[in-house]
Amino acid sequence: MHIRVPALLTIPIILTFTSFTPGQSLLIEHRNTPPLLLADEPLNLMISPTEGVTSKTLVIRDFYDHVVFSRTWKGNECVKPIHLTLPLPRFGVFRVILTTGKPNGSIVEETTFARIPDVRLTTPKPDSPFGIGAYYAMRFSPEQASVAANIQNLIGAAWNREEFLWDIIEPEKDRWTWEKADMAVRECARNNILFLGLLDYWGKWAVPLADESDVWFARYAAAVAKRYSPGAPFYQDEGLQPYPGIRHWEVWNEPATFWTGDGTRFGQLLKTASQSIRNADPKASVFFSEADETFNRDALAAAGLDAFQGVTPHYYCPPRTPEQGGVDIQMLTTPERFAALGVRGKSFWVSEVGWHSTMEPGQMRNQAVCLVRSYIYCLAAGMDKVFWYNFVNDTPDKNAHHFGLVNREDWTPRFGLGAYAAMVHFLEGARFSRRVEILKPARIFLFSKGAGTVAVLWSAGPDGVLDAPLPDDTRLSDIMSNPLPPGPIPLRADPVYLEAPSTTPEGIEHIIRAGRITGISPAHMR
Repeated sequence: MHIRVPALLTIPIILTFTSFTPGQSLLIEHRNTPPLLLADEPLNLMISPTEGVTSKTLVIRDFYDHVVFSRTWKGNECVKPIHLTLPLPRFGVFRVILTTGKPNGSIVEETTFARIPDVRLTTPKPDSPFGIGAYYAMRFSPEQASVAANIQNLIGAAWNREEFLWDIIEPEKDRWTWEKADMAVRECARNNILFLGLLDYWGKWAVPLADESDVWFARYAAAVAKRYSPGAPFYQDEGLQPYPGIRHWEVWNEPATFWTGDGTRFGQLLKTASQSIRNADPKASVFFSEADETFNRDALAAAGLDAFQGVTPHYYCPPRTPEQGGVDIQMLTTPERFAALGVRGKSFWVSEVGWHSTMEPGQMRNQAVCLVRSYIYCLAAGMDKVFWYNFVNDTPDKNAHHFGLVNREDWTPRFGLGAYAAMVHFLEGARFSRRVEILKPARIFLFSKGAGTVAVLWSAGPDGVLDAPLPDDTRLSDIMSNPLPPGPIPLRADPVYLEAPSTTPEGIEHIIRAGRITGISPAHMR
């Protein structure tokens, strides 16, 4: 497969079956874009001719494993090119399965593509809560970064957590290498993507935990903050004005794992680095990367509360759901824990949350479900931004466990990518209003949007339904943004979106409480 820099957003996908080598005969040849279709794009399929086969069966399945297309060709039909144009009026990530029958057996090959709502980033969106960890500088070539940043733009992920690794930027004392970082900023700026910049780890030439290394770390942090601050010469030189620049900086990554000193020592580094960053850009925001309670207390005592403007918690518990792993409670109590340490009026940006998956459909569904649930819990807890970890798989082995939403070797999507785009479609511009608690397994969250409401509903236990006298203009949609029939609201593992454009959250809460849930009883409470 040849990857080219994306130039257009509306190029049809061609699926080409060229041989019978597993992993190679079912390829996606996307001329200028990865395999993502927008709402008005048809799916164009081409199956290449093959000699010596008895049949070819093409099946397309959706998120729920429903068959949305199936056709079989036999005998002489298989020895000539087969062309199909499918309007495919549904959204989501779809599995394409080709079964080739031969006299001595059959070969089954599979790939995926996506059709998503149009949530492209036409401008930067600083108020958006939706982020993702892409790490373009450290994990992509320039050609790959161009493709990946275009995908991030297409799914509406307004923010990128980017690692400006000290060891790459200053590999030797006073020798600065900006090529990788410049590439990352350039591609994101071209795609209207904003940054949470991660400043982390000791340079190889620095002595870890030495006092003088704090000074050198702070100098590096200030150099990065100055180079990419709003209005810096870099943007004019690259023709990127009026890109708003980078003003949000996270000092270190996961000190519970990647810091070898104690909390007091970390607080000293945070204080020194913060002073240097804000000297370089007085309006910059510095974020404290938290660990455990003792570490946090000691670090904040050493740094002082003025050394940072926000906190960046991380949440993981795969393969368990957020409820099974207690992450939902952790998210809700994080601001309270920091308030007990005197931290008030600060931003909370979840710089990592994620679930891994293979390409097995059940695992992909679990990843997608946990993605949406975790974002809703974060927003309900008052978190300002949420960054999914991660965007594209770290290694080119799509059948291994990965946290990514996109496969590295061929840019094919996992179910989570479709769920992410649908979530942005419904909740961009919305604000959390309230949670309606009736029975604990039923999760009901209400957001205000314009003059109306968007609700997100699911069950953390058995499946059930909510029957309520909803307004006539109410619309129900599934996790991929496909419309559901009017009637009782399904409460199941995968979240459902309810849009009530002319009813306030207060009104929807009243209607829901006047309804009735069946299939879930108090005995199912966690």
